Formats: sequence, C-alpha cells, structure tokens
Amino acid sequence: HVLGIGLDESAAIVVQHERLRVLGGANVAIYDHASMTDEHPYLVLKPGDEYDLREREKIGPTDPGEGEGGPSASAGLPPFPDFNANDTKIAKR
Repeated sequence: HVLGIGLDESAAIVVQHERLRVLGGANVAIYDHASMTDEHPYLVLKPGDEYDLREREKIGPTDPGEGEGGPSASAGLPPFPDFNANDTKIAKR
C-alpha cells in the first residue's frame, strides 16, 4: 500500500536502506492508511527522528540526547552517517 511523506519547507529526509532520518529545522508527516486512526491520521517526525520504511514505524527515542548513537543504535541498526543540513548547499535555479 501507499505511504505518504509530507515535508515542511525547511525539512529534508535522508533515506538509507530501509529507514529515513529527518534533517533540517521542521517536521515531516507520515501518512500510512493501514496504520492510522481517525484521531491520529499522521505520524509527525521531528528533526533527528528516524522511521523504519519496512516496518512502517518510528525507530528509537524521540530526544536526540537519549541513547548513544541516535535512534538507529537503540534499534540495533548501524548509525546514519553524520549529516549537517546547514552544510548542504542546494543549487538555486
């Protein structure tokens, strides 16, 4: 089934293997019709949060200070490479 991913203007995602990480200064909304309820139609991910695309669930703790190595480490996955959204240059057309 279809998975919807909504990005705020100052948000970005990095997809590595079967997971994604939120970068930037804004949130990402995940819409998965099969697992959402009327009360919670979207899962909101904050910068630093990770999401398992296969299992379709958030990975690890919410706070970046929780757990050594970020959410991936607590899920038994290799960590993402260090990305700094502020260092990324995007060409404007």
